[in-house]
Amino acid sequence: KGDAFLGWPINARDMVVLASLWMLREIEVAFARVSDVELSKCGKFVTWLLPVSKTDPQALGKKRTLGCTCGGKPGVPCGNCLMRSHIKSLNERFSSRGGTVSDSAPLFPTCHVNPVTKQVVVKVIEFFASKLDLALTNEVGGRAFGGHSFRVSGARWMAGLGIAISL
Repeated sequence: KGDAFLGWPINARDMVVLASLWMLREIEVAFARVSDVELSKCGKFVTWLLPVSKTDPQALGKKRTLGCTCGGKPGVPCGNCLMRSHIKSLNERFSSRGGTVSDSAPLFPTCHVNPVTKQVVVKVIEFFASKLDLALTNEVGGRAFGGHSFRVSGARWMAGLGIAISL
């Protein structure tokens, strides 16, 4: 689940998928709070309040909404259903007496409900890249993955599906 490593977020795999689908930077993932996410009552949309720039870490400026793309079919990447499942798991794990997790809690907390750092987010990216047998360094010896890896992978995936991206 990802929390086997000290300082890692619980549901680390979900974090990677969600951050890629929403095309986030590592700092946006580290700063994200439960209150940044709005779940539609109909169950078909999730809206994530995001910063418009690196100088807007409190997410005062941009909303990005994803609808259900799976129609309830397992195995299909669906940001709506995965986010709902992630928040449900946070509620089950951290809420007291059957309530809900605090809105001010990190969206991707450690097992002690602490926020992850942007450095940990990059380590998570590199961990999963290594599990996919991807090279962690480029041809000149620099890091192949970094804080913008979610943005790049999400944009490439959507472009491969023919989805126009205007952010």
